[in-house]
Amino acid sequence: NNVYKLEGINKIWKIREDVAVAAVYEKGKVLAYDISFDVREWPSLLTYLREKTQSHVMGYGHIGDGNLHVNIILPEGK
Repeated sequence: NNVYKLEGINKIWKIREDVAVAAVYEKGKVLAYDISFDVREWPSLLTYLREKTQSHVMGYGHIGDGNLHVNIILPEGK
C-alpha cells in the first residue's frame, strides 16, 4: 500500500532531520556542513576534525556516494 510506504519514508526523513536538533540539546551549538571526499578517508578526516575543533564530530547521510553531512558540535560557550 502506497500510504504505508509514504508514512515510512516520512518517518525516515524525520529521523534524519532531527539528528542536528538532538545534537544541540545534548551539547550546545552545531556547525553543519555538507562535504564531498573519498570515503576511505573518513576515519582520518574524523580524527582531524575532532583534533582541530576539540569538539564532538559526527557524520551521517549518504556516505556511499562520497558526500556526507558533518556536524561539529561545540560545547556551550565555545
